Amino acid sequence: MQNQIPIIGDGAVGTRLLELDPTIDLSAFDSRRFELLRRIHREYVVAGSDFLTADTIIAPPHLRPTLIGIARDAANQATDRHINVLLSLNETVTVPDDDILSLVDGVIIETVIHADDALRLATAISQKSPIDIYVSFAQIPPTKSSHKKGGCEAAGGVEQKSFISRFDSISSVRAIGINCVDISVIAESLNELHKFSRKPLFAQPSVGPDVSPDVFALEMLRLHDELNLVITGGCCGTNHNHIAAIKSIIHKK
Repeated sequence: MQNQIPIIGDGAVGTRLLELDPTIDLSAFDSRRFELLRRIHREYVVAGSDFLTADTIIAPPHLRPTLIGIARDAANQATDRHINVLLSLNETVTVPDDDILSLVDGVIIETVIHADDALRLATAISQKSPIDIYVSFAQIPPTKSSHKKGGCEAAGGVEQKSFISRFDSISSVRAIGINCVDISVIAESLNELHKFSRKPLFAQPSVGPDVSPDVFALEMLRLHDELNLVITGGCCGTNHNHIAAIKSIIHKK
């Protein structure tokens, strides 16, 4: 069976903020950050992203509506397609309120270190709402190669592999994937993930400065062809140029 054209995700926010303003305080959610976020989300829209990830993973909960609104405003500027907006969550947060879930098209629990925590959160959200859920792990299994190579600050690895198969019973979990892992080692993690779950796979790897957008896109195409990825995108070190390269090469097939 021929692989389907994957959904094109967006790329990094944190490292892109630093590219645009090396002096920015990444722990601050202020007017300067909001200004740059508007630019970054618009860049991904122009590059061809099919969804935008709201910058909510480390944000205070009371700022979620503002950050979702910034992403939604950018998504609404697309005239050629509908662009979804995803709520980004850390595995340890409490379940978002109904009013927050009503503002987004899906939820991504990302950069997961502990599968049991992510499973609890995904289960609780699925019991509260039929919204689409995506779960993205930071590393499976721990490898000798550091996944900080691409700029990601996540640490550790997923040890509770026995929990991963239990995502298969949650119908609203549409796919599981890997993010924040360097592109040079992500295939190993994806293959390990595939051993424990029947869910469709997706990948949003990190890259170092030595990986050009074209090289990145070629590797993402190879991963898609080998593993039938349903979503391809980027994490730390990627920007709109990497996403545009993916869009170009995949849609030429």
